[in-house]
Amino acid sequence: MNTVAAGDLLAMLARIPDPRGRQGRRFGLSAMLATVVCGILTGARGYTAIAEWIHRQEVQVWHWLGYTRKPPCPNAFRDLLMALDSAALESVLREWAKILLGETMPSGETVPPELQAVAMDGKTLCSTLASHGRSVHLLSVLDQRTGFVLSQQEVDGKTNEHK
Repeated sequence: MNTVAAGDLLAMLARIPDPRGRQGRRFGLSAMLATVVCGILTGARGYTAIAEWIHRQEVQVWHWLGYTRKPPCPNAFRDLLMALDSAALESVLREWAKILLGETMPSGETVPPELQAVAMDGKTLCSTLASHGRSVHLLSVLDQRTGFVLSQQEVDGKTNEHK
């Protein structure tokens, strides 16, 4: 584990405003968000899988992430992510990925970019169909070298990707 990168991630996640009320702050925000990031990076797909991932880790990993007690259940992750400002989380994760890839220095100075291939793809999100409504459609731009999503935006359901 690269502890420098992990430390940077925890510090960067701490900049995101906490959407929970005072009584909903049993666990630290950066610890929970770092758990979500680590869980997803190791293949977890869903709140239950993320909670299972952290509960399978040794207690020392819990402490590295910032937990002072047993980590939360799946519903705590769900409630947090439903209330969280997704744009703020995306911005922090994009900045962290750029630092890891060497595109940005920790001082904020940028490295001149090389030409690279990107791909665009549109997807309909599962479980977003509202009654008498439309599902949420996202258009994403992916870096083919790393597989990272560079940007994504919600588009009208009637719009094709090429428009």
